[in-house]
Amino acid sequence: MTASALIIDVTLWGAVAVLGFMAWQRGRVVLVSSVREGTLDFINIVPRIALGVLGSGFIAAVIPPEVITGWLGPDSGWFGVLTAVVAGAATPGGPVVGFSIAAVAMKVGGGSPQVIAYVVA
Repeated sequence: MTASALIIDVTLWGAVAVLGFMAWQRGRVVLVSSVREGTLDFINIVPRIALGVLGSGFIAAVIPPEVITGWLGPDSGWFGVLTAVVAGAATPGGPVVGFSIAAVAMKVGGGSPQVIAYVVA
């Protein structure tokens, strides 16, 4: 595990601990309700994350890297940004799928402005 990944993990777990403590201070009802809601959200989102990550792996295997670098590469300029905006807006599945596809685009040589435009759209 890299140092940056460790810092992110510690920060996220620290935020959870602080928020849990704040909920506990507000009373047992608030704490139980927040744990229940968080657990239901977790159960609902985990399958979507798994499908998004698996789907992005399939996309990486199916789409040749030359296609991604041609349309979304650093040399595609404003046309690449515009293409990324349209593709991002048209991608179904929300951020789970969008972030997974963006990660694939970055791995195979997509430009940072183009990938950011894709994710934001």
